[in-house]
Amino acid sequence: HMSRRALVDLNGEFREVQNLPETLKGAEQAIRDSYGFGVGAVLLLQWLDDDGDTITVSSDEEWMEALVAKADLSLLVKASGDLTIVRPPPEADKEQTAASSSKDDSEEWIVIDPSDAQSAPNSVTSEQQPAASVASDGRAEEEQRRKGLEEMERRAQLEAEDLKKAQKLQEEENLRAEEQRMREEQDALQAAAAAEAIAASAYSLVHPPKPTEPPKELNVDQPTWELVLQLEEMGFGSDYRKLSKVVRDHRQDLTSAIEALAAEAVVAEAGVGGEGVPVAV
Repeated sequence: HMSRRALVDLNGEFREVQNLPETLKGAEQAIRDSYGFGVGAVLLLQWLDDDGDTITVSSDEEWMEALVAKADLSLLVKASGDLTIVRPPPEADKEQTAASSSKDDSEEWIVIDPSDAQSAPNSVTSEQQPAASVASDGRAEEEQRRKGLEEMERRAQLEAEDLKKAQKLQEEENLRAEEQRMREEQDALQAAAAAEAIAASAYSLVHPPKPTEPPKELNVDQPTWELVLQLEEMGFGSDYRKLSKVVRDHRQDLTSAIEALAAEAVVAEAGVGGEGVPVAV
C-alpha cells in the first residue's frame, strides 16, 4: 500500500499534507504550498523506518521508498533559507473564500473598459500572471538547487583537501619514525663496535701478543724459540730463559723437554722434606 498523505512536522509546526506527488521535487513544493513558503525555502525531508532509524530523503527513489514503506507517513522537515510567507496556507485561503462568499450580493463591482486595458500595453493580464509566477518560481528553485549543488561540491573539495593534508602529515610522521629507527640502529651498531674494541684492548692488556721471533738476549734459533712457545702454551710458564735452556739441554726434543719440566714440577709440588729443609734435587 502506498501512502499519498503525510503528517508533516516542520520546525515544530504540524500539518497534514494530502495527495503528495511521487517525486521529491513535487513533494517539497507541496509542503512549501501547505506552509505558504516560496521556492527560497530549502527543505530537508526525513522519516523513521520500522527499526527506528532516521532516513534522509535525497532522491526520487528514496522518496518512493518512504511512500511505499509507511501507510501513515510522518515526515520530519527541517526548513532553512528564505522562510518568508509569500502566499497564505490552504486553510487561510478557505477562510478568505468563505468570508468573500458571505458579502452582500449588492456589492458594487468595477467594470474595466477593454479600451483601457489596451491603452496599457505594459500591463499583465490575469491569465498571464499565474504563468509568469510559476516560471519565476521555477527559476528561483532551479537557482536554489544550483547553489546547493555548488555548496556540496565546495564541501566535498574541502574534505578532499583535508584528507590529502592528513595523508601527507601521516607520511611525514612515518618518514620521521623510520629515520629515528635507522638512527637508533646505527647508534646500536656503533656502541657494539666500541664495546668490542674495548674488550679487544682489555684482552690485549691481559694477554699481550707473543713475539714471533726470539728475543736477541736469549740467543736462540727459530726452531728452539717455536718449541719454547709451545711449552708456554702447555702451561710450563713464561720464563723464556729457563724454557730455552731445557730445550737446548734435550737437543730440541719436545717430548724429553716436557718430561723434564714435568718431573721438576712434581718435585716442586712435593714441598719440603724432614723438618722443613728443602729436598735437594
